[in-house]
Amino acid sequence: IIEGNWSENLKLENKKLSVVLRKNTRLNLERLLQRDEIVEVIADASSYPNIKKQWKKTCDNYKVFFFDTQIKGSYLFTSKSRNETF
Repeated sequence: IIEGNWSENLKLENKKLSVVLRKNTRLNLERLLQRDEIVEVIADASSYPNIKKQWKKTCDNYKVFFFDTQIKGSYLFTSKSRNETF
């Protein structure tokens, strides 16, 4: 979960990450998607709609699944949603 200010130097070591963005997180999402293996981005309702539109556009450009909880409701993390077993 990323909220508030994002440190560009933070290195995410895991493979196939799900990222939750909240509270109008200031980050370069494009750089994050280029650098790490992000498979989905979930935005919660605490972020402004115009910021979420920007995030969705970036995710679409990188063919990364984007989910907006304000529009689609709650998101359940399951083995099917992650396309892998736990």
